[in-house]
Amino acid sequence: MDRKMCATCGGSGRQNCLSCTGMGRKSVPVPVMKQVFRFGKYVTETKTEYQFQPCNSCGGSGKQICPVCMGRGWR
Repeated sequence: MDRKMCATCGGSGRQNCLSCTGMGRKSVPVPVMKQVFRFGKYVTETKTEYQFQPCNSCGGSGKQICPVCMGRGWR
């Protein structure tokens, strides 16, 4: 059997995670409620802030097993 290096992963058997583009973390929107004084009274404003959390697809490593060679590095 003639083994050829996997062109998708370059023979490493791993590739960048498609969910986090290899960063290992994702930006997640989090609603934040704040009391602000406006027009002579306090009102509640809801804003969206973003927090980074580890990617749940790759476990924070930024890499996933190559789907073409299944992690072997060759085809």
